[in-house]
Amino acid sequence: RAIRRANVVVVCVNVLSKNRVPGTFPTIPSAFELGLCAHVAEEGKCLVIALNKWDLVPEEEQARFREEILSRVHEKLSQIKGVPVVFISAKYNLNLSMLMTRVFAVWKRWGARLPTMKVNQWLQAWMIRWPPPWRHGQKCNVKYMTQTRSRPPTFVMWTNTSSSDMPRNYLRQIENAMRDEFRITGVPIRMIIRTTMMPKPRKRLTKSDILRWKRMGPKQSE
Repeated sequence: RAIRRANVVVVCVNVLSKNRVPGTFPTIPSAFELGLCAHVAEEGKCLVIALNKWDLVPEEEQARFREEILSRVHEKLSQIKGVPVVFISAKYNLNLSMLMTRVFAVWKRWGARLPTMKVNQWLQAWMIRWPPPWRHGQKCNVKYMTQTRSRPPTFVMWTNTSSSDMPRNYLRQIENAMRDEFRITGVPIRMIIRTTMMPKPRKRLTKSDILRWKRMGPKQSE
């Protein structure tokens, strides 16, 4: 309930404990904390990861430990490319102002509105470089895209295939490319797939089939 009511969720993780074995590092973030971060993304909320007690890490080990943490976050949270990670110390007020700066920055990107013309111009140019895959003997072309809402940024995409035939890895590739192009990194993006496919001739359709096949009709998948 708290996540659903929030705009920005800060997941605070303790980096080290005082009784750790010297020279060893725990797995940060843990599987539970990564699951919590994934749930925040599924709810469409902004996410910032704050790693507390950074003052307990020896200076000669900070660079290696930081690299391990960032690599794990990038690998396990690939659905939210560019999640802000801030190393703080609440005891010594280390990087607390930076934490709030990251919070307001990601909140601003969360409410971004992208012009439809720029989105489609970029999309057509991007698909020339990264052509759509083929499914069932036809290319999965993306014909048109527009943003329907923000917080989180939600886009409706019209394709010539059904939503189940559009590869999820290709959609993820489009989302990550949009984050880099329009500077909305670290923000969850929702894609709604609509199809322009028409039913086979002389096929008897039920009411549900009519709604499903209606050209430019209701959303069929998120």
